[in-house]
Amino acid sequence: MTMRICCLFVVAATMLPSFASAQDTDPLALLKSIEAHYKKLIKRASPSVVAIANIEPANLRRPEEAVPNVRRIPIGDLRDLDDPSSPDFIPKQFGSGITIAHGENQAERSILTNFHLVRGGVPVGATSSSEYHRIMVYFSDRRSAEARILAGDPRSDLAVLKLTDSVHVNLNKQPGLTLADASKVEKGESIVVLGNPYAIARDGSASVSRGMVSNISRLPAPPGAFNDPEAAAKTSIHHFGTLLHLDTRLNLGGSGGALLNLDGDLIGMTTSLAALEGYEKSVGFAVPFDQSIRRMILEELCKGFEVEYGFLGIYPANVLSRDLQRMRLNIGQFAAAAAVDVARFSPAAMGRLQRDDLILEINDRKILSRDDLMREIGIQKPGTVSKLQIFRRGRGREYLYVTLGKWPVLADEAIVATRQRPERQFAGLTIDFPTARRKFSPEPLVYPEAVLVLNIEEGSPADDAGIEVGEFITHVNGAKVKTPDDFAKAITDASNNKPVEFQFKDSRRVSLKP
Repeated sequence: MTMRICCLFVVAATMLPSFASAQDTDPLALLKSIEAHYKKLIKRASPSVVAIANIEPANLRRPEEAVPNVRRIPIGDLRDLDDPSSPDFIPKQFGSGITIAHGENQAERSILTNFHLVRGGVPVGATSSSEYHRIMVYFSDRRSAEARILAGDPRSDLAVLKLTDSVHVNLNKQPGLTLADASKVEKGESIVVLGNPYAIARDGSASVSRGMVSNISRLPAPPGAFNDPEAAAKTSIHHFGTLLHLDTRLNLGGSGGALLNLDGDLIGMTTSLAALEGYEKSVGFAVPFDQSIRRMILEELCKGFEVEYGFLGIYPANVLSRDLQRMRLNIGQFAAAAAVDVARFSPAAMGRLQRDDLILEINDRKILSRDDLMREIGIQKPGTVSKLQIFRRGRGREYLYVTLGKWPVLADEAIVATRQRPERQFAGLTIDFPTARRKFSPEPLVYPEAVLVLNIEEGSPADDAGIEVGEFITHVNGAKVKTPDDFAKAITDASNNKPVEFQFKDSRRVSLKP
């Protein structure tokens, strides 16, 4: 207890300048000033933190369904443990979510949470069926509503929800938190966590804990070997070192909670992940809302789009200090990442990156490992121009500028995207970057100079013309198309209401009317 009081005294003296005048009084007054600040911060943020329950079909019974052999009592004498809208209901899968404010003038509201908490839920626009889980959201005023997934991304473990019942709960009238910039968060910063551990906050009243940022750029336990296909499908962007480590242990249900700094800014979202492979207990991790994560949330998930990641098209490897000594190379740093192989026509190849080049920096951020490389490339949008500092034998250091492609999705069935980017659609077909799906890429990997047909709307002109998912379009009205931007420009340049000619990789030509 004495240690806790001392720690609070230090926090006030060193991190909360507004309390400086309190130091002229007595320790009790100082501690009360600290307490008042925490209470004010928590009171302001708590209404924006919700409890979430994920109810599997086998455990699901809607309130209107009768209970066999039990006489229904109209006034509440019967504890309805199976009704998710009842205060007596205790979910088996649970966590938290954050009502965030976004859009024009921050007027729109969505619920942000971890994707693993809502996996199996009904997507927005889908017909509900017995195969889907039921997602319930509980607010601080004790109201509850069902939710559907607007977009969910397993690689970032992020999801955005919308409510199905706007009569009892109008989400856009709920208090919302804005995403603050966490790019400058440092070790030692004090934080407050609001969440739903052990489903204690299942009535919507978030539980509170406090602590500090123990470390930054942390890696959870890897799901397996780097070159294992099954492990690769389970690997998230966070396995390459994006997470904050908190000194607050996150218990069961700790995922999806709000991470606040002492100003009350929403700087991240908690997630329960194991720190060591095979070790069940989680530690305190949080997804920081830096520029790249905010882009994924605001520009992609909140619009219902699939989240996209940057891609070089190389096979990377670690270059350690002993490797540099063995090769007698002085590169100015003790480690780096190497391009063991470069795919033909890939963004790396088109940017003049060669096999055995050592990658030292990406956009002025030092690269000391394969994970650093995967992270710094992955967090960028496809189509972004990245500056690479490399070391090439016989030439030394030099800079390359590479336009990134799109990371090939291994398990697209896990992605929830309820909307398509309109500039990638025409006459019922939807296109994407050529490497958008790994299952359509040739072996060994060759980067096609084309765009991929990602989806065909049933009964559309594209469907009637026999175009199939997985085909590659190389030209539109004679113009070569290698990216979605090329495709969008070619469609825009086409004359209105006139057929547009598509040429495929097999040289077949198809004309479609808008």
